[in-house]
Amino acid sequence: MKNKIPILVFLLFSGCSQSEYAPHCKDRLCNEITSKVAIQMKNERELYAFGSGGGTMHGVRMLALAFKYYKPADIDTCRKLLVFCVNRFTNEVNKEKGLHVYFIQYPFKPNSIEITISLQKLDGREVPPGNLSFVSIRRGMLQYNINDPKTGLMKKIYEETYEEAVQKLGELEEPLVVPPFAPDPAGGKVYNPSKKLTNKTQTST
Repeated sequence: MKNKIPILVFLLFSGCSQSEYAPHCKDRLCNEITSKVAIQMKNERELYAFGSGGGTMHGVRMLALAFKYYKPADIDTCRKLLVFCVNRFTNEVNKEKGLHVYFIQYPFKPNSIEITISLQKLDGREVPPGNLSFVSIRRGMLQYNINDPKTGLMKKIYEETYEEAVQKLGELEEPLVVPPFAPDPAGGKVYNPSKKLTNKTQTST
């Protein structure tokens, strides 16, 4: 199989210093939330995380998780999994008030979450040709791919927006929770990655 599944870079996060808004405190919180969601998905949806990543250097722009799923699944099943994952991840990020000061945009939104799911047989082998093999949501777009029986390559067979997927699902098992508006989570400071602040008011890297 010549599929090239996107590789998500693992993030290594360090501990938190005395400064509440220190950059490495931000990274620690992102790591904790990502680990929490990974465990939740394993316990609740039998999704097994094998990679994580994100864009956090200049504020929390994006977070990502990659999963393996060892059951056959159709588009309807994968749609439910993707929307459930992205909503849970988004909700958990927004619940962490310590991260609000680092948001480029408040609140954190589903289009800032990336989820990929690699479908495999229980023994870890590839699914048969023609079956869904890799699904994802990136920048608010869900994509469904199969192993093409003719070429042996990954082939996109369907895509839809997050909003379209939510509309098709109707009542959601994990609704998206809109957090209360927080105009000044840093006591009046606004995140500005180009401005260096002291430890007392530090809100950027």
